[in-house]
Amino acid sequence: MSLEIAAFSEEITPPAGVLLAGYGPDVISRGVHDQLFIKGLAFREGSRKALLLSFDLLGLDRDFVVAIRIACAVSAHIPAENVVLTCTHTHSGPHTRTLGTFHFSPSRLREFRQYRRFLVKSSAEAVSGIFSGMRKVDVYPYSVRCHENLNRRYVAPDNSCVYLPEAKHLIPLANNITDPELGMLFFIESGAEQPIAVLANYSAHPLTCQAEGLSSHLISADYPGVLRREVESRIGGACVFTSGACGDLHPKGFESGFVRTEEMGSLLARSEEHTSELQSLAYL
Repeated sequence: MSLEIAAFSEEITPPAGVLLAGYGPDVISRGVHDQLFIKGLAFREGSRKALLLSFDLLGLDRDFVVAIRIACAVSAHIPAENVVLTCTHTHSGPHTRTLGTFHFSPSRLREFRQYRRFLVKSSAEAVSGIFSGMRKVDVYPYSVRCHENLNRRYVAPDNSCVYLPEAKHLIPLANNITDPELGMLFFIESGAEQPIAVLANYSAHPLTCQAEGLSSHLISADYPGVLRREVESRIGGACVFTSGACGDLHPKGFESGFVRTEEMGSLLARSEEHTSELQSLAYL
C-alpha cells in the first residue's frame, strides 16, 4: 500500500506588543525578527488519514490541544485522534498556556484568549482540503550527529548539580548527557531528485536569540526557523521541525543573540549536505 503526503504552512505571527512566553509573564515583544508558522504534513495510506501540525510556540494547554484537534478534524474530515500536534518550543513566541496567567492584567488576558481563538481558526484553515492534493512518496531516513547542544546542568566532583543558565562561567565545564542526533525523514516521489517534504528532529531548547538587549524582545522562531529555511533552500520541498527530548538540553552558545541563531540553524542544515543523492539513502 502506497503512502501519500501533502505539506502545508500557515503564518501565525502575532503583532508586536504581545507578551512573550519562555522568560516569565511580563516580557513584552517590541517587534518581529522573523515570522512564526504552523508547518505540517498530511498522510494517507489506503483509507487511513492523519495530520501532523508543528507550531512555532512554547507549548499548548491540554484543553487548547483538544480544541485544535477537533477544529482540524472537522476541517479535514478525519477523526480527531488522527490529528497530532507538536511545538518547536521557541521561547520567543506568544503565551499559549495558562501557566502564569494569574499575573496577567485583564487586557493581557483578553489578548491571550484572542490569540488562542485565532490559532484554532488558523489551524483549521491550514488543513482545509489538504487531502485533495496528495502525492505518492517513498520515505528515506537519515541520521547524523550534530554537537550543537549541551546539557544545561553541570555535575561537580562532589555530585552537586549546578544550573548553567545561572552560572554561565561554568559552561566550558559542561559534562552531562546530551543527545546529538539530528534525525530526518525525506519524502520523495519515485524518480524525483528533490523531496516533497523533510521532517527534521533535534533536541535543544530554541533560545539562542534570547540575549540582553533588543533581541530578547523580538518575536522569532529561533534556530528551527533558520533550519527550515536552509533545508528548503538547499534541498527543496517543505521542512517541518519537531523538537526531540530537549528537557535538559540547551544550544551551545544559548542566550547569545541572532548571530548564534543563524549559525546554529545553518550548521544543522548543512550537516546533511552530502545527502544530495537522496536515492542512495536506505529506504524505510
